[in-house]
Formats: sequence, structure tokens, C-alpha cells
Amino acid sequence: MEEKENQILEKELYIPVPIPDSDDYISGIGQNEVGVIAIAFIISVVIGIFLSVAQNTIVGVSIGAFIIFMVITLIRRDMSNENLIKKIIIFMDYQKAQKKYQYVFKNEFYAEHEVEEDE
Repeated sequence: MEEKENQILEKELYIPVPIPDSDDYISGIGQNEVGVIAIAFIISVVIGIFLSVAQNTIVGVSIGAFIIFMVITLIRRDMSNENLIKKIIIFMDYQKAQKKYQYVFKNEFYAEHEVEEDE
């Protein structure tokens, strides 16, 4: 019995690589992202048709393609399982957080001023 316990304790520690919490169809694009892309596609088609009728076909197509491209860029997750929107939120929270700087205060002006008064 003790021999089995010793064998279990002697095994190497296995730390898995970052594993995403959802199944991805394409790297970084899962079921939720596909739904958002589909909604963005529908919205961009409506905007594209409206702009094609109102202005020019090329303007409508280019605006629609730009919207889809930006949505994919913003919601695609990377290796750390975070999308660009999440990274911007993390950055903004970091900027708002109180920073701690380790330093020692030395009032050199006061020390020089005392030396001048003593003389």
C-alpha cells in the first residue's frame, strides 16, 4: 500500500497548456463568435444595401466588408482566450488602478538649505 502511495507522489507534475473553455470551429472562433459574426453580417448587408441605393454600390460593399472585418478582429480570441475588447478593458482597468512605487523620500533641497543656514 505504501509502495503505491510513494509511486504516486514520485510522478512528475503535469501542467497543461492553456486550454480554451469552449470548442472552436476555427482557432479563436467558437459558437458565440459565429453568432456575433452572423448578426454583424446581417446588419452590414442592410447597411450596405441602404448605402448602395443612397450613394454608390462600391461605397455600400466596402462599408459592409469593413464592418464584418472589424467585428471579426474585435471578437476573435487569441492563445490566452481573450479577445481584443477584453484586452482593452483589462488595459483600462490597469490604467485606473492605484500604482505602488517603492521609493525612499529624500528632501535634498531641505538638506542643502539647512547647510546654508548653519554657515
